[in-house]
Amino acid sequence: MSQEKFGCSEKKWTTDQSSSSNQECKTVRNTAKSRSFQYNLGPHVFKKSSSGWYYVRIVSASKCPQKKALSLIEAYVQPSKFVYYDFRHIQRKDEYSFFLDDFEVARKLFYSRGQIKTECHHTLLFLVTSTTPPFVTSGSNLKIIRSVIAHRYNPDSNTLDLSRFHDDPELLRADCLVPLDRPIVFRHICGIISSTLPDLKAINLNGNKIFNRDCLTMVAKAAPRLISVHLKNNNLKDIQTLSGLSALDLQELYLADNPFSEEPSEALSVADELMTLFPNLRKLDEVILESNNPKPVCTLPSPEPIFLSCNYAKLFTRVFVEKYFEVFDTICRQELALFYHEDVQFSLVAIDGKGKNAGISCLIKSSRNLKRVSDPNKQDSLLHKGKHNVMEFLNQFPYTKHDRSSFTCDCPVMTSSLIHLTVSGLYEQLSPAGSNRTGLYKQLSPWSSQRIFIAFNRAFVFIPDTSRKFAISNDQLFVTGATQEQYIRAFSSLNGLELMLHDGLDAKERQRRLNLIRELSLATGTELNVSEEALMQSGWDYECALDSFKRSKEEAHPREKMSPSSTRDEMSPNCTRDEMSPSCTRDEMSPS
Repeated sequence: MSQEKFGCSEKKWTTDQSSSSNQECKTVRNTAKSRSFQYNLGPHVFKKSSSGWYYVRIVSASKCPQKKALSLIEAYVQPSKFVYYDFRHIQRKDEYSFFLDDFEVARKLFYSRGQIKTECHHTLLFLVTSTTPPFVTSGSNLKIIRSVIAHRYNPDSNTLDLSRFHDDPELLRADCLVPLDRPIVFRHICGIISSTLPDLKAINLNGNKIFNRDCLTMVAKAAPRLISVHLKNNNLKDIQTLSGLSALDLQELYLADNPFSEEPSEALSVADELMTLFPNLRKLDEVILESNNPKPVCTLPSPEPIFLSCNYAKLFTRVFVEKYFEVFDTICRQELALFYHEDVQFSLVAIDGKGKNAGISCLIKSSRNLKRVSDPNKQDSLLHKGKHNVMEFLNQFPYTKHDRSSFTCDCPVMTSSLIHLTVSGLYEQLSPAGSNRTGLYKQLSPWSSQRIFIAFNRAFVFIPDTSRKFAISNDQLFVTGATQEQYIRAFSSLNGLELMLHDGLDAKERQRRLNLIRELSLATGTELNVSEEALMQSGWDYECALDSFKRSKEEAHPREKMSPSSTRDEMSPNCTRDEMSPSCTRDEMSPS
């Protein structure tokens, strides 16, 4: 009995002990949880985001209207300014979400637990985390970005202000978040710059949280003539990040309020490294730099689009280039026979027709590239000898349209028995007109992505013929695909390589016209050569040219609908199926 009592008592004691132990453990856990909660509210827990961006979520969104939530937040974070980006209502999670770029505002919301309440005593609970904001690539977003860049470009000083780009009022009104620290966003921005502002002199990138060297490399490639770059208040942590700009001949650089420039003791070493990276740097922030080891000034002659050995060569070059290429660009080239000697020799050299050289793939079989053709018999067969054989080949050559403004001419030798002339530049390879009964070749729309531009170099050797007139005795043609910059400048006076034989414009008027071309190109989203053509047809009246583009867009709108059989090849790379502008359609005609 005593044993039973003892057993019973033992069992009861064990149960009581277990209950007491569980209660104690629960108390300890609650205490630990409370301490953990207090610890998480410590000032050292919430740190600055390495990207500078914060993602905020508000739970139980249905209990508080959007406008009410925003007004409560704005009142709570004062005196800090509350600026949010990409505000959304995620209904399936019953949450509001938005992005911040202000650390103080994000920190206040993080520590606001239980302090922000609605009139119905509902407490707003915020979940704040560091993040990298997304970017949605769509036709509408890219159109807004191009519009913002156009408004921020100053044609008079040829400068572009992209400071705090994500804060632009036009982007905020459209609820479009465009973080320039994202390489994908920067790639789109630089694509617009390279296609419309390749001669840009200065760019302001202050306050964009840029940290990636690749972004700076893209800037240098898009605008290779930059001499002034503003990079204040970004996230550049290493001086080597700036090596992405090393290809530029920078004279001014602004780097204040970046992590690597915050230590005063390192200011001198930073300046020395920058002088090594940019030898011609003259201004760092607000400090005028002086080189300790000044180099002797060596003035190089400015590049000229034409070099002539004598005054008579100018007349000869002008007449020959105008007449020869005028005939070469026609359907029937038979009149070119008048320029050739009876014993003329002609050869064509073309490199592999791949990638950017795909446009010359049709010429590879006729190419006498001695590095590729090793068989002596084939080398001899690819050398066209005699006027008859040369004319037969030229009549089979693809139809062309040469860009005279891109020509560079050299005539280093001109004697009574020999003339040597080289001509290099661009031409457009035209496409067959198909059912056109005249057999003509058509030029694709200026907005077409299928236009083929070829860079060429033509070497002519002239000797007197039997009638003692100079005729071509040797003609060598080298062709390759045009570079991106050549493609952008094709058929545009921005080439700056005119023969200067008929250019009667003064420097001020020429600069005014160049500014108009850039400004119209930005506003309409077209290539520089298309904008120049529209301005020429409008008598260099900017408003008239812009109205012409708008009318063309309205007239083309009914034709923008695509049939189900349409393919992506009928759209330019920068366009989507959701939004097609006139600059994306293949059958659109010129703005006039």
